[in-house]
Amino acid sequence: MIIPPFLGYAEIHYRFGFLLTPLFRRRPEVVAEIPHRLQRGQNLPVLLIVKDAHRYPIRLLAVEARFGANGHYRFKVDQAVSEPYTDFIFKIPAAELRALSTGTNRVHIKIEYELRGKRYIIFNDNYPGVSHKALEFFLSGQPLPRFPGCLYGDLHTHTFFTNDQVEFGASLDRTAELSRAAGLQFFAATDHSYDLDDREDHFLRNDATLPKWNRFLQEVLQQNAAHPEFTIIPGEEVTVRNRKGKNVHLLVLNNASYFPGSGDSGERWWHTRSELTIPQIVSKLEPHTLAAAAHPAEQPPFLQKRLLGRGNWSMDDLFHNRLTLIQLINGTQTVDLSMWIKALLQGRQLILVAGNDAHGAFARNRYMHIPFVTIAESHSHLHGVWRTGVYGEQPAGVEPIVKALRSGAVFCTNGPALHMEAVNGNERKPMGSTTARAEQVHIRLLSTAEFGSLSRFTLWAGHKQKEILLYEHVFPEAQFKWDQEIDLPAKTSYRYIRSQVTTNRNGKTYTAISNPIWFKTET
Repeated sequence: MIIPPFLGYAEIHYRFGFLLTPLFRRRPEVVAEIPHRLQRGQNLPVLLIVKDAHRYPIRLLAVEARFGANGHYRFKVDQAVSEPYTDFIFKIPAAELRALSTGTNRVHIKIEYELRGKRYIIFNDNYPGVSHKALEFFLSGQPLPRFPGCLYGDLHTHTFFTNDQVEFGASLDRTAELSRAAGLQFFAATDHSYDLDDREDHFLRNDATLPKWNRFLQEVLQQNAAHPEFTIIPGEEVTVRNRKGKNVHLLVLNNASYFPGSGDSGERWWHTRSELTIPQIVSKLEPHTLAAAAHPAEQPPFLQKRLLGRGNWSMDDLFHNRLTLIQLINGTQTVDLSMWIKALLQGRQLILVAGNDAHGAFARNRYMHIPFVTIAESHSHLHGVWRTGVYGEQPAGVEPIVKALRSGAVFCTNGPALHMEAVNGNERKPMGSTTARAEQVHIRLLSTAEFGSLSRFTLWAGHKQKEILLYEHVFPEAQFKWDQEIDLPAKTSYRYIRSQVTTNRNGKTYTAISNPIWFKTET
């Protein structure tokens, strides 16, 4: 018997020895997904995942999409499925979607398959006890708001290389396809370290030759070569020991060598000590590698603390020179920046980035509510909802994106675009830069109808041991663009300045957060 590595993902095949859980079903998982947004004029990709069909083979007969008042599109398949993982993409032509209005739309995915001679019809997934409601997506009349030179990506994504007793994501190519449909230009594949060292045919047995890790790197290279307009950054989410010896997660981006981390894998009873500490890993990073504290403000549930040895990131854990990024934004509407701000005020130049920690969730997140008893659904942790915007060299590629991330010319958003520069005469310094002084800060903001009009802009300064509000602008009427130069005091003792903007659509708030511009000295 094994301990589940994360008591949170939907799974219908887990058992405790010979004891079946209430969710156990003798059938493969069959799950449909679509991107959470789509620009009008594009085909709508429908992703269908069939998991664990090697245990319970099926014949997939047909897939039908139902949308709008009476729209439907049927795909005849008639294919035997008997592999551990199989996925399909079915594209609804843009012409079929013309009758849909701009805004939130719903698609019902009807799936017909045959199992052990019996015909089944399901809608959207076959998980027990969930709604099976239609999947929602936002049909936008405009591209994502962005300024020239900006690329959008998701820096915490799990693919099928995260594959164990209770977790799985979508394949690299399908994840990339739905990412492109949603308007992204890159994502980081950050699969679990304790999955990447497994044997290809058994997720509970390791292989020192690392065949899975090597195949992962090879597939990333192939995908990037086949689609040069879109970039997959290779990475891993490594389980590491914090200063107290507890397990926390570290994102490692673009490192050619594998880092082990098995403390919370659940592959062996009570063996929860991970191989490496945070300093040991960051000291071994290759030159073109970045490391990020993964969701450091999140508190692990009680069972994970007790059974998996999980702990918390502390402020002391953040103080390593090669720990460049902090992924505080992790796929939820509420964002707490206090840990980042505290680090900034202590002089730690951490770059804020966003990810969603999505495990194959693009329009709906299915997860365990009561472990192995009930499954619930939400719209949190959906791939690409929170985006990291980078300003850097074009066209996209792993090295240019990593370089841009390292520079700090980065903002995070689930809605509007933001651009910030410090101005000193003819000199302009972007986010992430350090300057001796600045006369003004140049702010550009951009939103679209999808995210609503600009609502409130704030400019903050790190001053001694606290942040102070330097400037605030509340937009009195609907406005989607703003270009403003804001005067700064002639003499300052600021450590940094940073900015935020919110927009509002139908009562829902969207946010963009800049990274700081730093000041060299206090005068």
